Amino acid sequence: MSRVFKALLALGLVGCGSRTLQAPDRDAARDDVLSVVVDDADPRPVDADDDAGTLGDVLSLVQDTPIVEDLPAVDAQSADAAAGDASFGDASPRDAGALCPAGALDRCPSPGHEPCTDLADGLVHRVVTAGLGAELPASCEGELTRVGPDAALVLTLLNPSDVVLTARATGIDAVALTLTPYAQCGQREGELRCQNSSAGGTSGVATVRAVSLAAGRYIVGVSSARSLAVDVQAVVSAPGPRARGDVCPGVAVQPDGPLVSVDATSFAGDADYLPGCMSQLGRTGLVDAVFSYTLTEARDVAVEVAGSGAGELALELGDACGARSTMPGVCATGNPVRAVARRQPAGTYFATVHFRGAARLLSARVRTQPATPASPHDQCPGSALSVPGSLSMNLASLGPDSAPACLSAARADAFAAVTAPSAGLDLVAVARGGSRDAVSIELRDRCDRADESRCTAGVGGLWRRFGDLASHVGYTLTTATTAIEGSVSVEVLTTPRATPVTVLGNTRCELARPVTELSAVFHGATTEAGVAWLQSPCGASCNGGRAVWYRLDLAARQRVLLSTVGSGFDTLLAVFAGSCGGRLVGGACNDDAVGSASQLDLTLDPGRYFVALSGCGSRASGDYTLDLVTAAPRR
Repeated sequence: MSRVFKALLALGLVGCGSRTLQAPDRDAARDDVLSVVVDDADPRPVDADDDAGTLGDVLSLVQDTPIVEDLPAVDAQSADAAAGDASFGDASPRDAGALCPAGALDRCPSPGHEPCTDLADGLVHRVVTAGLGAELPASCEGELTRVGPDAALVLTLLNPSDVVLTARATGIDAVALTLTPYAQCGQREGELRCQNSSAGGTSGVATVRAVSLAAGRYIVGVSSARSLAVDVQAVVSAPGPRARGDVCPGVAVQPDGPLVSVDATSFAGDADYLPGCMSQLGRTGLVDAVFSYTLTEARDVAVEVAGSGAGELALELGDACGARSTMPGVCATGNPVRAVARRQPAGTYFATVHFRGAARLLSARVRTQPATPASPHDQCPGSALSVPGSLSMNLASLGPDSAPACLSAARADAFAAVTAPSAGLDLVAVARGGSRDAVSIELRDRCDRADESRCTAGVGGLWRRFGDLASHVGYTLTTATTAIEGSVSVEVLTTPRATPVTVLGNTRCELARPVTELSAVFHGATTEAGVAWLQSPCGASCNGGRAVWYRLDLAARQRVLLSTVGSGFDTLLAVFAGSCGGRLVGGACNDDAVGSASQLDLTLDPGRYFVALSGCGSRASGDYTLDLVTAAPRR
């Protein structure tokens, strides 16, 4: 099915089978009518980011479509039956009052200032979304529902309950429905459930189910794609019996004791808890299980879980059951899967396991050992690191204390207090970790203020230039990694501040631009360059393509740092020795060090070298940035 058909189906403008549908009369560009045939055999979600077309796709397609009259109304009752949804109450929707004219709040409420009726009354509430803003995030939003308005309603549970939430569009529309703890309204990471009506082909009906939901207050978020009214209802009932280990507090596992097994065959098919580390598995169609363990003193802990079925497990350790953990980063995926927590204080902890697929037997074990002493760099701002200087840290001495802005899955981080160099100098930071693990570098002016603009993440190792810093001002350099074991190192040095230079004409090796600067940032384009080579120089999955060239003439042994971060296409970097037909320097080729950008950190003997900056494949070309730093060799 094409991306445009998927986008149209998300709006409810097309349906399964050979039917002719008419859009409701609201927006002239969208209200043109479609006459299309959709393949019944494609049940995939249509309003997800990776599947849906953009709103522009829809508008461009419907602009010239002829009008067809007499569109049949959506059969909501049939849609409910097909989706297995709870039926709406017989009463007509509650009318909006003077204090709550839209039937819901436009933004997150303030405690004590909630003029709208609580959803716990079980009645149908009509939410008039037209005119509302779009401030509430939803993980299951697609391109179409994201452009529409959203609203917030309050749900109060006096006792643990099973809850079925239903949102039904009053016309042909796509709606998204979320459930979030009251205190975390507006925070995507706090979201407990999210359902998009387009995901199940439910004709504008989104349903969220939560079993054994804890007593407390919650926010129900509703988004619509086309600003049509939405009817929302909560059906609350006493929780039914649950199998051992299916819900909190879970099955107790004795630390350093025997293996504990749980049969997950009868566990609920909708996950009760949504940890933040399961992005690899998605957020729908999951089953979860809970284990617990209690420590009587501070220990290093390793929790190991294996499943008898196929597919990965996602394991997260937390200090609260069924709630967002205050232990960031203690998560892992695999089967079997192992998560490690260092220096856990005495107390009770919970291991939540998510999986999808065939029913399985889950086996868990908790191993402990004496707590590893913490590194002086384990907590922000960390001990001072002189510039230039370096340090290497065992990951066993580090914990996940403050998630970096660009590496949310970090399992360990380190902090170093650094002072910016004098005017005219830039700070350069280099980080190295495991060859297959992600690592990041971030510079913060405050411990509690992550800075995405000063954060870079890559695989194995990377370097980053930090320019325009206030001279002699203190900063915190944060290094994080996804690795569980091993070490991570960080190094800082200074380099002359570079003025960006635009380079033209270096489209062949014979026309290579000589590099006379110790520190430089070059800009240019590879669009008109010749193809440098055909065989993959880095052992990667792509061949080299159109390349521009730079020439280095080194009178002494030098360290050379190269980076294409900031380029507009997938790049390759390679360094050749001697002449244009020279040999490729060992280890001097890189693809995808930082996303699709390339980086090198080399120590080169005296001589002539040629740097080729190429696209990954003959079709990859465009504007590039080449950051270059030369320095004394590492000791």
